[in-house]
Amino acid sequence: MFGKTLSRFVARVSASLLRPLTAGAQTRVQDGAVCVETSRYSHATNPGGSRVYFSKPFVAGCGLTASVGTVQGDTHLWVVLHQDGRFLWEGAMHVNAAKSLAATFSSAAVRARPATGNKMTGCDWAGQVEVTADARGRVTEQLSLFA
Repeated sequence: MFGKTLSRFVARVSASLLRPLTAGAQTRVQDGAVCVETSRYSHATNPGGSRVYFSKPFVAGCGLTASVGTVQGDTHLWVVLHQDGRFLWEGAMHVNAAKSLAATFSSAAVRARPATGNKMTGCDWAGQVEVTADARGRVTEQLSLFA
């Protein structure tokens, strides 16, 4: 049941849409990464198993946003914070500290505004199928010039 509920909020995203948002080696989206969009964030899983997470406001470049890099088996996260598109802070954070901060912020946000506990709507990015169809249409159009 839980998986069925989540499936409505998950969509594939083209890696080329996330790659420009990366901030460094620890949070880089590599070629061949599988990118997924959820209701509150997007993430890219690199071929080696490392993963990068992007908070939704990061795409719009407004407010306080974060990108987080993970490596399988490592107990630290590489966190990069931005404010209105400007770099603020970058550093390693132990997973227990990150979970503690996340729980604190989440509880405080729901207390301050209960609607923050609801699922957010999907972002305006085109899914992988739409991006592929658009690229195919452009190639067909360009090839028709030489026919």
